[in-house]
Amino acid sequence: MRTESKIVYGLLGLSALGSSIIVGIPKGQALEPVATVDAAPAQPELIPAPTFSGPQTTTDQQAPSDQATTTPLEPTAPATADQAPAADPAPTPNPAPSEPVSTTLSATGDAIGYRYGVVQLAVTATDGHIDSIDIVQARVDGGKYRAVPGELVARALSSQGTGFANVSGATFTSNAFRQALSSALSGVGL
Repeated sequence: MRTESKIVYGLLGLSALGSSIIVGIPKGQALEPVATVDAAPAQPELIPAPTFSGPQTTTDQQAPSDQATTTPLEPTAPATADQAPAADPAPTPNPAPSEPVSTTLSATGDAIGYRYGVVQLAVTATDGHIDSIDIVQARVDGGKYRAVPGELVARALSSQGTGFANVSGATFTSNAFRQALSSALSGVGL
């Protein structure tokens, strides 16, 4: 029930209670609803507020005084709407468990130029794991090429990224390789 409806029915119930105390409705007589609200079909149907029996005043004949006692109000069951309860929606069948799907991505990074040449790499990764590092181009002057294909690829694969140590005697090549690898890894989301 909406908050506005609760407030309206609460006020109507209090009004009826106050009227019955002032008028003095006899013991046990139920109050009739003060007003009914017909909802349009497009609006939700309002459920009438519960009715209350009036205050029950009795005279305690065993007490020495003639003071009247009042018992608390007891709510009666709310009126039922001419509407069947909403049926539970049909359960959705659970899909059969499926095998996890692997995602393999490949990307070629930028060509990184450095003091002794150019390095460009391609990376293939499956579910965030680097599977292979391929050298697209590696021009190295001065004999530094030996570090690129063997040692740097092995170190990058074992560290699964750029967190590996430089190859001794090939610091510039190691740094260029790391930059080329970082460029390729960003292409596969790593």
